[in-house]
Amino acid sequence: MAEQKGVSLNPEDAVEGGGLLDDADVLWSEARFETWDYNGKVKIPVPALKISMVDQDTKEEAVQYYSMGNTSNWMPSPDGTGLLPVGKAEGIRASSNGMILIKSLQDAGFPNIGNDVSIFDGLTCHMERVAAPARAGIKKKTNEDGSERTQTILVVTKILAMPGEAKKGSGKKTGGSKKKAAPKDAGKGNSADTAGDTGDAGDAEAVATDFILRTLGDLEKVSKKDLPTLAFKDDEVKGSEHRNAVVKLVYDPDFLSSGPWSFKDDEVSM
Repeated sequence: MAEQKGVSLNPEDAVEGGGLLDDADVLWSEARFETWDYNGKVKIPVPALKISMVDQDTKEEAVQYYSMGNTSNWMPSPDGTGLLPVGKAEGIRASSNGMILIKSLQDAGFPNIGNDVSIFDGLTCHMERVAAPARAGIKKKTNEDGSERTQTILVVTKILAMPGEAKKGSGKKTGGSKKKAAPKDAGKGNSADTAGDTGDAGDAEAVATDFILRTLGDLEKVSKKDLPTLAFKDDEVKGSEHRNAVVKLVYDPDFLSSGPWSFKDDEVSM
């Protein structure tokens, strides 16, 4: 029997539909999927992305859960690194808290991913709370004085270090500012796209080419959306100073179309 494939976690594939940690530099010690019952507040647990993190100033540990739909459609894989489809839904809703988090991470410069969240382990980033988007069917909460309570989501606003890299400068603000709303298409052209890469672009292309050829030596063919995840796990790529650039290159259609392999229907093969 063929191995069941996890659902894509790329925000481009999405469909429309803890404690108050805020303004902090954190290390993501582990990212995994679990079923979550909102601390006992719901009878039927939901699939959620659990981020275990450490505040880099206080060194206190924290856990944040991000809902990803419901268990009639998705269930965590046995190892928690992915979500497996169990219903008829074709994609995770873009308005889910989990996808909003992943979109913010991608907007901050993290490469596109496939279906494995373990590649987030070891990420250091700055996180802030933003106003959650209005969602139909969600009951509004009120403060003690009867005023409407602003719902927020803790998202990534800056990548300080990719997994395995040394931490860059703090992302903390120097002055106060109002809470921002979760952006619809934020992050295009973000300067963080080249964060963590040093050296000549030609060197990065050489490493990327070698990685793809080695990958195709083991696999008959590979999907474009799976290449970034495979690159993050590849020992040669992980040991390269061009790792970030390589991960981006192997997802770039222009680069894939120019290599000594066949690139057709979003698949690479020899």
